[in-house]
Amino acid sequence: MPTVSEPARASARDDVEMSTVRRITALLREIPPLIASPEVRAAWFERKADVFDEIATRDVHRAEEAHQLARDARLRAEQIRRGR
Repeated sequence: MPTVSEPARASARDDVEMSTVRRITALLREIPPLIASPEVRAAWFERKADVFDEIATRDVHRAEEAHQLARDARLRAEQIRRGR
């Protein structure tokens, strides 16, 4: 039965980490200004939730935290839409 070598596992883990860094960096570049409309701000929080949901499915080591960040982002989007 073939097994994955330790260097191959480390390389795969590095790929996941770099993908995570790229996704979060791109998200941070898109933060709308505070003067943006509620629709724009809420949409950004929805994108943030999507990014963290994707991270949770790809990175088992960060899944719990990523799922929580996604839930928090969706809650914030809803609060913005309701004017809170």
